[in-house]
Amino acid sequence: MGRLRPSRTIVGSLGLSILLTAGCAATIPVAKFNLLAGATKEIRAGTTDAYGRVGWLQRQYAIASLGAKKATDTSFEAIDLDGTPLDFRPELVKRAAALDVLVSYTEVLRAFATRDFAAEVDEASHKLAGSLTVPNDVAGGEASGVLATVVDAAGREIVECKRVDALGRIMGDAQSSVQLLAELIQRSNDKLAAAATLMQNGALQKLEAAKKSARPAELLALNAGAAGIVGEANAVRSALAVSSQAMAKLPAAHAEIRNDLAQRPTGLQALQALIAEGRRINRFYRSLKD
Repeated sequence: MGRLRPSRTIVGSLGLSILLTAGCAATIPVAKFNLLAGATKEIRAGTTDAYGRVGWLQRQYAIASLGAKKATDTSFEAIDLDGTPLDFRPELVKRAAALDVLVSYTEVLRAFATRDFAAEVDEASHKLAGSLTVPNDVAGGEASGVLATVVDAAGREIVECKRVDALGRIMGDAQSSVQLLAELIQRSNDKLAAAATLMQNGALQKLEAAKKSARPAELLALNAGAAGIVGEANAVRSALAVSSQAMAKLPAAHAEIRNDLAQRPTGLQALQALIAEGRRINRFYRSLKD
């Protein structure tokens, strides 16, 4: 037996399938999900690098503050900054964890948006056609083709509709949390940038005081230490500023993608989508063999 030939039954099934498609014409903006996930990863990388530099500045400030005092196993942990004992490391760990949450969340969104569920439906429909074909029976072959085609078209549409709706619900529920985390990280960045300036200035004052009694051979090391502190503090402030700017835009970008999921195409776009789906279904049907 050769390829199955389209009949009035299959034409009717195509029409039904296209009507089903018309009920859910929204598409998933995959490129935007990829961009969101990639951008969030880059923000985390730059911000956590700045966190590491803040830890380095804290240690350098502690070293400069120690002077002639005896060093202990806690001498380089908490620092006395303008009379206030501070240790930024616990906060850095918490903020890094908040960034990890945002990255993991956007990665989940990307995975859900990009998984090829449609191909899985196609494969299952082909298996259905094979299981229902009756050998040497044209009617049986025709029936299997009709069933497989309807299942493929409706299945793809149901999967896609549910995926669009699920993504929209997830992102709607998560919007306030994304906003909260973004604002939290921005406030933390402001606090850390100010602390970097205080540690820089405090360390420089202590190094300048040490230079008064330093031998000429020691001045080079003290000046190099001062240059390193200034360079790291500048890098911290710059990186945290970029991080805060990106975090300020993240909630709006998240909301924009969610709004895209709720948009329906124009009449011309919908017509083009229906025509394309009709051609695809017809090709799928013709691909079925005994």
